[in-house]
Amino acid sequence: MAVSQRGSHQKLRHPDGRTAIVPTHHELAPGTLYSILRQSQSLQELQALL
Repeated sequence: MAVSQRGSHQKLRHPDGRTAIVPTHHELAPGTLYSILRQSQSLQELQALL
């Protein structure tokens, strides 16, 4: 669930308390995408948050 946004970055928070900062740019650097996927634990979880 998106809890806040500042500029071009959203803060997403999972019900269990984990938080990820996600840039809302049209393109992401490969390392940034890898970090987001690693924090979300699964692609399906990330899609549900977005």
